[in-house]
Order: sequence, then C-alpha cells, then structure tokens
Amino acid sequence: MKYENQPEIGRVLGTPLGVAWFLNTPQLNKKPVVILILLHTKKLKERGYNQATLIAEGSCQRTG
Repeated sequence: MKYENQPEIGRVLGTPLGVAWFLNTPQLNKKPVVILILLHTKKLKERGYNQATLIAEGSCQRTG
C-alpha cells in the first residue's frame, strides 16, 4: 500500500482488524481505542496520505 502508492487498500486492510477485535474481545460492548499516529509533515506531503489513518478508518467503520 505505502510503497506502491495504493491508499485505497488501507480501509480494506482495516476491516479484518475490526473483525478480529470483535472476535477476540469477550466484552462485545467494549469499543477499541484508536490513537492517532502522526506522520511527519514532509512524508505526508510526499505521499499524500497517512497509511495508519486509512487502516484505522477501515477498522473503525467495522467496529462502529
């Protein structure tokens, strides 16, 4: 995703992460905590996106 410049894959990769959270969490009402991982401004400008953010968005869409 990052090295082949395919940001659209990020949300797709995040979906199984969200599913795994629900499958491995005994308390189904407990939501995961998502912490922002900052990307250096130079890298963000070069790449145009933060891959960690995209993956987190996919996971959060799945977990609500």
